[in-house]
Amino acid sequence: MRAAAMSIAARCVASSLLLVGCHSGGPNTPKSNDILQSAHGIPNSFGGEVRCPGSNKDGTIQFSWKTGKKRVKGQCAGGLMVGTWKAWYENGATQWKATFAHGRFTGSFASWHPNDKKWAVVSFKDGVPEGSFKSWWYNGKVRAKGKYVGGRRNGCWEEWHDNGQKALKGTYSDDKKVLTWLKWTASG
Repeated sequence: MRAAAMSIAARCVASSLLLVGCHSGGPNTPKSNDILQSAHGIPNSFGGEVRCPGSNKDGTIQFSWKTGKKRVKGQCAGGLMVGTWKAWYENGATQWKATFAHGRFTGSFASWHPNDKKWAVVSFKDGVPEGSFKSWWYNGKVRAKGKYVGGRRNGCWEEWHDNGQKALKGTYSDDKKVLTWLKWTASG
């Protein structure tokens, strides 16, 4: 009985280690840079068509780091990104994963920090963010959450400092701050 309990405990520890991630690297770990991301981990620009990296206009595209590890991979049609794309940091950790339709973001966009911790999640519709948004700091603590409507921040938005303390809370209307905004220092 005792050996069985030890075996179960050992498997749980091994499983939890797999879930944590095996990549190391600080915030300055080289990124693929095929999709430039904001400080909150979502694409810096959206709404327009996203062209394929490189000179190939059709078919599978894959670029690698000098080490031979994958850097970015996906499909192109007519010079535009289509289907599922994925990018990796130089250390091998996944940087972002996105789906494109005719060169426009569609569905879920997810990004990760180089240490395998989630960075951001946001849904896209017709090339612009639509719906819930959430981002995390490098240490895994929540950084921001809110909602996009038609590519613009709308409704209640909240942000936290990297130590977990609340930083900002307020309301957006068509990407403009309205009403009262509350602000806290990192010490609360």
